[in-house]
Amino acid sequence: MGLSGTGVSGTGDPEIGPDLLELARFAESVADWTWSAQTRDALMATAGVSIPASAFLLLRYVDHFEPVSVSGLAALVGLHPSTVSTQMRPLLDHRLAVAEPDGTDRRVVSLSTTAAGRDLCERVRKVGARNWGVVLDDWSAADLAQLAELLRRVRADVLSEVAAMRDGTSKLMLNP
Repeated sequence: MGLSGTGVSGTGDPEIGPDLLELARFAESVADWTWSAQTRDALMATAGVSIPASAFLLLRYVDHFEPVSVSGLAALVGLHPSTVSTQMRPLLDHRLAVAEPDGTDRRVVSLSTTAAGRDLCERVRKVGARNWGVVLDDWSAADLAQLAELLRRVRADVLSEVAAMRDGTSKLMLNP
């Protein structure tokens, strides 16, 4: 299904309209702000995170997509499985995640978060929410509710596309 008024028809090489370009700029700005070294370090310190930021990022992915294999996690973050295994070590050592043999193929290791790992992700999420509260402090409750609802829809669609990427059915132009 195409997007009315955006220039994206759902087939072929899309003509990108101004609304989608603005959405891409928004996503870039939010990613740049959220994971800039200054913001990230302050966020992690305020939330009491005592593991490397790269390991925490993996923990967030495991929390979102658990159970996930090491190779599946590597594909999600664009790293080699051996790099993921190395960066997962602090999470396993701090008992923030567990690695267990897969039930159907014992050669495959499935990663899941522990209660402590989920708690850590939630603490960081709450600090991030507080930061958004500062940024959006002058927004009305109605505007904030409308934005939150639209972003819930965007998030659901993004997660659906991530699932499609994982199972090979994505329609994204990943290799233009």
